[in-house]
Amino acid sequence: MNDESSEDRLEIIARLEREKCNVRRHRLRITEKCDREEQLQTVQRVIKLEYELRQARCDNVQLKQSLDEVEKHSKKQLCKIADLERRVKRAERELWVTTDFPRKRDAKLQPTNLADDPTEAQSKIFELLYELR
Repeated sequence: MNDESSEDRLEIIARLEREKCNVRRHRLRITEKCDREEQLQTVQRVIKLEYELRQARCDNVQLKQSLDEVEKHSKKQLCKIADLERRVKRAERELWVTTDFPRKRDAKLQPTNLADDPTEAQSKIFELLYELR
């Protein structure tokens, strides 16, 4: 009887050990599956982030080019404004010389190349001011 009970005990122990191994194997499979899923998700996130990074760099280049173009346009506009302001000042001087200067100065001092008609000089100033807008 001792032999039978020893054999039964050994069988029970062996069966319990097999069950433990099966449980461990099952846990390992689940863990491996979860690890594979996490790895796949990580790879997908990396791919997505690399795409977004490339897109951001491309957008950055386009924005820089656009900014450069706007800057060139702005410089041209500033030059145009400065030119128009010079023309307005010239027209204002011409208007002053044409209207005020003759009254205040002797007729001999009056320049001959200026506009004879003050309204013509005034309209020129208004034209240039309109262009400034």
